[in-house]
Amino acid sequence: MLDCISIGHPSLTTKEDYDKCVIPIQILAPEIDSAYNRELKLHTFETLLSKNIAFDYRHFSHVEHSCFVRGDPSKPNEQEAMTRGKNAAVDWMREWLHPASM
Repeated sequence: MLDCISIGHPSLTTKEDYDKCVIPIQILAPEIDSAYNRELKLHTFETLLSKNIAFDYRHFSHVEHSCFVRGDPSKPNEQEAMTRGKNAAVDWMREWLHPASM
């Protein structure tokens, strides 16, 4: 059983993924990601809000898809995005994972 989800680079998610979501979800979204477009972002927000599911959406300005896992520290903003993304995911898991499963 899952207690929560944290997604970095939500490019491969679909509307159906959010339609089926029933647990707290965190989304770490780089500004530049052609697959996770405005329409999918809107669907994400509308769906999760209508289902009253706890969620955390983090927008990372001036970085593109893959910045969290293949970020280039020499590029402006990417080192910061990697650090902020890691810290956000760790904090999310600490908040939502049940002590018995840790």
